[in-house]
Amino acid sequence: MINASIARTRQPIAPHQILRLGVGMVLVVVLISGLALHWGGFDLIAYLPSAALCPLRALTGIPCPGCGMTRALLYLGQLNFGKAMAYNLFSIPLLAVMILYLGPGKLPIGSPSEGVIGLALAAVVLVWLLRLMGI
Repeated sequence: MINASIARTRQPIAPHQILRLGVGMVLVVVLISGLALHWGGFDLIAYLPSAALCPLRALTGIPCPGCGMTRALLYLGQLNFGKAMAYNLFSIPLLAVMILYLGPGKLPIGSPSEGVIGLALAAVVLVWLLRLMGI
């Protein structure tokens, strides 16, 4: 007979724990990109596939609002802000939010007001439409 005090039950992983792990992993890759170029002269961006990484773009030829974010974040790791902004305008705000989310103060992820979410989505759509028009 198994002693009940020895048997352990696994607790399910909470969604916020998965999010924190994912954000942490992205920040580690961004940091490695910068350090690899700085100390080793090794550019991780050169090893990304030349084909579209975005499934929407690969299927339709139309870039999504997040297109270029991978390269933009890697350029931010190399402190190349100009190239990062050229690939995706929202890379710097996204990196700042990710750092704040993992930081000691921890970004409050509650229920933001609908107005803030609406403005953020409107900005993303506006920039996406301007990119589609070539502006």
